[in-house]
Amino acid sequence: MSGETSNAETSDTGALRGVFSSLIAFEMKLHQLIVPFLLLAALELPQLLGETTAVTSYLANSLFEHNLHEVVPHRYWRSGRIPPVELGQFIKEHGIKTVVNLSRSGDGPGNEEQQAVQAAGARYFEVPLNAGRQPSLPRIRPLLDLFERIETPVLVHCTSGTHRSGVAAALWLLEREGATFQTAARQLSPRYGYFRAERRLKAYVSGYRTIDEMIWDYGQAHSLTARSFREWAEDTLEPYDTEDSLQSECPLPSGKL
Repeated sequence: MSGETSNAETSDTGALRGVFSSLIAFEMKLHQLIVPFLLLAALELPQLLGETTAVTSYLANSLFEHNLHEVVPHRYWRSGRIPPVELGQFIKEHGIKTVVNLSRSGDGPGNEEQQAVQAAGARYFEVPLNAGRQPSLPRIRPLLDLFERIETPVLVHCTSGTHRSGVAAALWLLEREGATFQTAARQLSPRYGYFRAERRLKAYVSGYRTIDEMIWDYGQAHSLTARSFREWAEDTLEPYDTEDSLQSECPLPSGKL
């Protein structure tokens, strides 16, 4: 009888050990999943609450220096911000005629980028856009106007080369190259550090639609009509600029480039 009891106790002990081992293994797996998630959430928080896009753009900038890409051979390049000396060298090596900066770097003699561009023999324009806001018509019209008369090859850049640069590249393909929407939309992809789910989450947290949603909205409309992006924008985008004030009644001057 004592032998049977001993065997039962041994069996129960083994079962308990198995349960504890399973619990420990589960806890370790849970820890392996939760810690990276919490770390990613902590890193992503500044991007969701602020204007930085450094988190999602990091991988693209790690794989491609300055997130630099040739969109249309010998005509259109996109990138993040390039140091002035490197930028000047790039302009000379590739015969760049125009540089468009989508993020304001400063005006006047202190603007090293502008000086580097002009010293290399190219023209320089600033068309500031906000990656975290869908632009009004007065905000996007200057870029469309510039694209109509710009001299190529052109380099268009923002800070990280992801969202504003992606939208601008898509617009160039649509307006200047006659590309299909599907082709243009590829400029907004993980290859460049763009993740639509992250943009939607940012829009939910901030309460503002992000700049890229303009492209997806146009895609939905384009599937129903054959209108160009400019035609769609003229009819659809907010006609007054409200980004710098709660209710602005005065459109921004479109010719200030």
